[in-house]
Amino acid sequence: MWELNKRLIEKVPMFMDAESDELLILNQVVGHQVITPGEFIIRRGEQAEQVYFLIKGVLHVYDDDTVIAELVEGSVVGEVSAILKTPHTRDVMAACMCDVFMLTREDFFRMQCLFPAFTKRLEKRADILYGANWRQEMRADSE
Repeated sequence: MWELNKRLIEKVPMFMDAESDELLILNQVVGHQVITPGEFIIRRGEQAEQVYFLIKGVLHVYDDDTVIAELVEGSVVGEVSAILKTPHTRDVMAACMCDVFMLTREDFFRMQCLFPAFTKRLEKRADILYGANWRQEMRADSE
């Protein structure tokens, strides 16, 4: 099972450079979930209970009833709300059958404590996706 999970975890770009210890612990704490078309995995206004890593499929990010982004294999979902400890600012729904790995909020924070590079990779990704002021903007969106 480790080899299968390792190959799937390594499909997520932010884990390509992860150390073997980090991958081993990640393998122990991630859960696998199949998301059906039309199922929401994140709802606006809810607290981040999990961080998702899209292994297979397509997720749509909604602002009200409008699709504003399409997430593909390798995407990380819900990490900004988890980092900032703020409610989600968008809805995320499966466009087709999706396989995701998920980390509970507790395991997410454990990974951050054990592996500072984990947090650095998430923050670097957020800087690229949302710009240098993402922390302030996301906090403002959640209020």
